[in-house]
Amino acid sequence: MPKIVFVRKVSFHAHHHYALPHLSAADNHARFGDAAVPHRHLWSVTVWLSGQPDPATGMVVDLPEVDRILREQVVDRFDGRHLNVVDPVFSARQPSTETLAMVLADRLAPMFAPAQLERLRVAEADDLYAEWWR
Repeated sequence: MPKIVFVRKVSFHAHHHYALPHLSAADNHARFGDAAVPHRHLWSVTVWLSGQPDPATGMVVDLPEVDRILREQVVDRFDGRHLNVVDPVFSARQPSTETLAMVLADRLAPMFAPAQLERLRVAEADDLYAEWWR
């Protein structure tokens, strides 16, 4: 039986910046350019969830439950905040688009069961994003 993939996207505003702790502000600016200074993006997170449609509903996922998970774990956690300080994981890792994609995939995948998280995209702009794939 073929699988169906369901896609949902959420957005939030958040700040971040890049800095290596062993570098001075000037050296961080030389390394990361303007990204070394806190700046804001309208981020989006898109999830692709796969599974077999429920025979009774014809649906792969419980949409209100998917929305609750994305709201609590993504939007409520990050909206209007500074990624470098809002989550302890970023005290040891750069809050890059790539890192955020990996962190969110690890956190969210078990929450969507029995659906499978197939793919996750974190975008900080229309032309700048990272994707995690199963």
